[in-house]
Amino acid sequence: MDFVVRYQGRVLAIEVKSHKRQTAVPGMDAFVKAFKPDKVLLIGGGGLDVETFLAMDAKQWLP
Repeated sequence: MDFVVRYQGRVLAIEVKSHKRQTAVPGMDAFVKAFKPDKVLLIGGGGLDVETFLAMDAKQWLP
């Protein structure tokens, strides 16, 4: 997991991949299993493209 954001008691995990093709992310899977974040964002690697993520308002990160 590259970044973890805690806001108002909620946890957001952000994983960033430098390539566009989807690959396994065992670190992300282990983090989710251990800490059960409220939301996980995958940037690149088959998730959100970087441009979309950077254009988002941070309020959109956590529902």
